[in-house]
Amino acid sequence: MTFSSYYNQLCGKMELLAQQARLNPDEDTVHDFRVSVRRWYQARQLAVHGNALPPGKDIRSINQCFKRAAGLRDIQVAIGLLKEIMNGTQYLDYGLLESFLKQEYVLRKRLKAILSVKQVVAHRLKTRISHARLRKYLRGELRQACFHIQQDIKLHPIRLLIKESKYKLEIWKLCFEDSPGAEYARKSFGHAQDVLGDWHDLLVLYGLVEVRLAGRLRSQGMKELLQAIMDRRELKAVLIGRAIDEARKSALKFSEELGTMIPTKSE
Repeated sequence: MTFSSYYNQLCGKMELLAQQARLNPDEDTVHDFRVSVRRWYQARQLAVHGNALPPGKDIRSINQCFKRAAGLRDIQVAIGLLKEIMNGTQYLDYGLLESFLKQEYVLRKRLKAILSVKQVVAHRLKTRISHARLRKYLRGELRQACFHIQQDIKLHPIRLLIKESKYKLEIWKLCFEDSPGAEYARKSFGHAQDVLGDWHDLLVLYGLVEVRLAGRLRSQGMKELLQAIMDRRELKAVLIGRAIDEARKSALKFSEELGTMIPTKSE
């Protein structure tokens, strides 16, 4: 598949998912819409640096819809995790769960409203992309990501870097060169993204529970609930360091491969 075909299909899929989210913003649809926006944004970055697209105004309105969807997605994931954790503890607070469900209802209405006002429409790609410029850009992006992953002690910015790099690697492998190095780096970044995503979901849940229970008596059951969330986070944290390190090593190795690669596919 050429990059132009992939990019234009991505635009169409994102627009379709936005329409579906406006009609019924359930958890799966909102998740798929947010993933499509992230993929589109990384593909757009590649297109801009490959001299195929100018920086455009289509990003602002799409970002506004994405941020509104992010708030809804956080509460939807939190509801699922809360139900699962409460079933495994003695703490059954249906009032807490009901407050989460009420917030989800409000956020669903807000997402529908903004998707009705802000059009999710992306400009299609018509110009051929510069393969050489793109290889140089991707190599620099991977090396910069590796530097920040090694230097930054905060996991949230590392999580975002890993997610962005994974999408770029997916696009490169599908549209340009499908090499073992690209596939290994993509898998390593994908695994790190999954581990960090699980950790982040529990972090968000802990914060949401803390806010709602701030003014209430801290019963033994409530402490048990918060501890159960913390225990899950600690289990995920054990896996994070190894996953991040593997992603960094695979990206460094592939960035060297990009520096010596002879083009096999082009627009």
